[in-house]
Amino acid sequence: MTRTYDDIIDWKWDNVHCKETRSFICEREGECDHRTYGKDCTLSCSEHCKGKDNSCGNVDGTCDQGCDPGYQGALCAQECDNGIYGEDSSLFCSEYCKGEDNSCDNVDGTCDHGCDAGYQGAQCRQAITKGVKVGRAHKNSNSEISKLNVTLIAEAIVVVVVAVARIAGFLVYRYRKSRQPRKYNNLKDNTVMNFSELPSNG
Repeated sequence: MTRTYDDIIDWKWDNVHCKETRSFICEREGECDHRTYGKDCTLSCSEHCKGKDNSCGNVDGTCDQGCDPGYQGALCAQECDNGIYGEDSSLFCSEYCKGEDNSCDNVDGTCDHGCDAGYQGAQCRQAITKGVKVGRAHKNSNSEISKLNVTLIAEAIVVVVVAVARIAGFLVYRYRKSRQPRKYNNLKDNTVMNFSELPSNG
């Protein structure tokens, strides 16, 4: 189908690949392939369009499947704003990234300038526990684990010994109390009982 140049208001919205001739005639020659766009299909889709083939709209270059993590905008050509990273530029860099602006990598959130004192990890989200020097990765050595185990075992033994001693003390007390003769000092009514001997058979 052939149209005059005046019939085409704007090639961007016409979705047509045009070629001007002397008579200003536009001819439909087909759409751009899925990795190019614009007039004469001379512009390449952003390498940050999501998907293995980085496809985009053939007219305006809008990425078909959105942006790779760390990029934003219709053309996915702009990195996430400072302090933000990830899918759809929706995640905030850690507040413990060193520096005034807490800047981090726009794709994975790795802090650009390391971590504030007391924090570790690529994204500076892990607090360093007591006893570990700031600035080095926290690793539980075998000696630290052994010390912790010895302490826990010693505490458990003390608890068991105290419990056994209390139980033994209680049993000794009850035994001694049962061996003492009973006293009847508080009898109010002394009843006299007469006993007689029964004749024996025999």
